[in-house]
Amino acid sequence: MRQWIEHLERKLKVNIKGSFTIPEVLDSIADGGGQEDVIVVIGIGQHFRPYPPEVFIRRLRNVRRAILRLSARSPQAGVVIKLENNREVKAPLMLFSDWYGYMQNLAQRKVFEDMEVALIDAWDMTVAANNFATHPNAVVVSNELAVALSFFCHSA
Repeated sequence: MRQWIEHLERKLKVNIKGSFTIPEVLDSIADGGGQEDVIVVIGIGQHFRPYPPEVFIRRLRNVRRAILRLSARSPQAGVVIKLENNREVKAPLMLFSDWYGYMQNLAQRKVFEDMEVALIDAWDMTVAANNFATHPNAVVVSNELAVALSFFCHSA
């Protein structure tokens, strides 16, 4: 998400508010009046790779409940979930491998499948771009943002 914020700040020449505590941020968004223009972007995966799947799934369930609370308060608020990108890791631990990342991608798809959220398939974008860095290049980031923004332009 940091890359998205930096990319948008460069392109739009603005400062964007970013935060990394998902349920708390979603719960802090006021209900009703004036919140129809809110778009929340969530990226969960990469930093959870070394944790057991149960911890990651528990976090996804907490995020899901927070999104449902946000939707009840502010139905017009948009939610984007950036799925994991692959990454080339030269660490000795299997826990950081793309296999775990892919399993986390599948878990995210399952947890959020029946919700009105935009899922940004960063995995396929990084594979298609032959970009295996932990932090994808500017072309991939730009494409992720384009897909996210098109979701809201078409649903408006």
